[in-house]
Amino acid sequence: MNKFMKALINLPQTLSGLFLMEIDTLAHRELVQVRLSNDQWIPPPDMIKINMDARYSSTTNSSFSGCIFRDSDGLIMAACTYPNLFVSYSEMTEALACFQAMSLTIDLGFRRVIMESDDLTVTLKINSKSEDRSNIGLIIFNIKNKIEEFEQIIFMHVSRRLNNTAQVLARIGNLFPTQMVWTEEAPQPVEAAAAINRW
Repeated sequence: MNKFMKALINLPQTLSGLFLMEIDTLAHRELVQVRLSNDQWIPPPDMIKINMDARYSSTTNSSFSGCIFRDSDGLIMAACTYPNLFVSYSEMTEALACFQAMSLTIDLGFRRVIMESDDLTVTLKINSKSEDRSNIGLIIFNIKNKIEEFEQIIFMHVSRRLNNTAQVLARIGNLFPTQMVWTEEAPQPVEAAAAINRW
């Protein structure tokens, strides 16, 4: 049993609603799809947790991705927003947000991470062993190719309520015409949302 699974077993009772839906092992990396039934954001055990979300505009065929990085104390390590142009359909937005979050994670040097999204479809596609042949299949393929860059990476599905900090980032993304990255801080509305999440 690896250290992360031991940490999950030893987490407090707030995780009593936790259940593992699927565990795949890929070399030394793990893809785990988990659902949380509680209403509290849980700091990761000795890892970086990344929450991501996206907003789509059908009128402009564009989207804005937002992701926030927090440590085991719930403190903000980084935050970012990405504008995406020429987005043909809304299903692309969450997959793009995940791909962009992974790319920034690699650039920042984080190699042991938990990635949380409130999009169950994308999470299941990433965790699946099968080739995805849907309209977001190429993005899912590129996400899976990046897994080799990590020592440990875990993909989790959570409720929208637990993903609210990333939602705030995606919502304010239209204020920034280009990619924005903040280190050890975030825009004030995002910091306020993160503070509510913390224990």
